[in-house]
Amino acid sequence: MLYFLATLALVSRVYSEMMTIVFLPKTPIWALLCFIFLSLFAAWYGIKTVLRTSVIISVLFIPWIFAALISSMSNFDIRNASPIWNTNFDFFKHPAYYSSFFAFSGFLFLGMIHPYFRNVARSRKVFILLMAGLFPLYLASVYIPLLIFGQETVIQFQFPLHTGMDTIDMSWSIFERMTLFYTTSMIAFLIVYSSVLIWILAEMFRSIVVPLSNRWLSVIITIIAYFLSFLIPDWYETEHLIWLDTGLRAYSIFVFPVVIGIIGALQRRRVN
Repeated sequence: MLYFLATLALVSRVYSEMMTIVFLPKTPIWALLCFIFLSLFAAWYGIKTVLRTSVIISVLFIPWIFAALISSMSNFDIRNASPIWNTNFDFFKHPAYYSSFFAFSGFLFLGMIHPYFRNVARSRKVFILLMAGLFPLYLASVYIPLLIFGQETVIQFQFPLHTGMDTIDMSWSIFERMTLFYTTSMIAFLIVYSSVLIWILAEMFRSIVVPLSNRWLSVIITIIAYFLSFLIPDWYETEHLIWLDTGLRAYSIFVFPVVIGIIGALQRRRVN
């Protein structure tokens, strides 16, 4: 519960920072953080509503994400990819490498929505296929800015992928920046992800701590997350908190699923 609450607060702060940098530089953070209440609106009606919303948003925004990623290829310089292989493996010493676990923790919600699927075997195959489909996107988020700017330059950027999108020539279009499409798409998905986190936290609090209805727990959790996000002073502190959260995130990603798998295996052995 602590990990999910920290993730909800950090995600809210991340997309508010993205909106500030890309297209709302003069809007106060407290106003941008109000987008979390859009997530509450979806979580209020349950996980089935959230899942239907995610399908609609995927149909609307995934084409824009792929269009932005493909358009950036025109600015690639293949020489910036070298050295391709790091023989020193010194990246293991940097906390930022381990904080990238943040991108892999989204699968944890699958354990919460498992009862909503009738054909479990088929659903498992679909989830594995979708997770494998994310791998090229992880590579793109790293190598697109790297191939455009080079290693020495890209490490200086706060949002390297967004900066790479700004290099795309949009003179042929009525729109000025491809970054607007990409950022809007990412914010839409982050809002859906936040609604999933709110629903998970409400379910866990109701089952373990407070026997209240999910809707009122969702309201309380959203308000708590809003104020936690507002207390974060800037982006640098956000990155620092992501680093501090690495240990809890690694436990949630690696240890928790292994323990659940062992418990499930022991229960199946007893039944058989």
